[in-house]
Amino acid sequence: MKSIQNLRNSLKFKAPIVPDAIAIVIDGRAHVLKGSEARVLMGDRYAYVSAAAFSHIVEFTDEGLVPLADDMPADEIEEELAPLSERPRASRAELDLPEALKAELLKAVPEGYRIQMERDGQVRLVKTRNRGADEELAEGPF
Repeated sequence: MKSIQNLRNSLKFKAPIVPDAIAIVIDGRAHVLKGSEARVLMGDRYAYVSAAAFSHIVEFTDEGLVPLADDMPADEIEEELAPLSERPRASRAELDLPEALKAELLKAVPEGYRIQMERDGQVRLVKTRNRGADEELAEGPF
């Protein structure tokens, strides 16, 4: 069973950043802190709010926002907030070319390079990186 503390930790970097999201109340008036950033997920009954110094999961009640205790079970809350944090993953572009054309294009690629397609459809040459156990580290100043 996941607790509120575990759920807060799992949502920390999944929630989108909202600029100018922090406000303080002075004499009954809310003042927005310009330049502040917070990560916020809002469901129907619960919200996750994280800023530089704190993170809370709160429940919307008739009295206002009520912070939930860290050891409280969070299964119902996770069902509401976790789907809001899922971002669609970028898929790799696949290019369907006849094998003969692919072979000719690959012949034109210089040794040590590969073809990479950007998200916007732009094609460019990228230097390949050899990763291996026998790879020597470059001599540095240290």
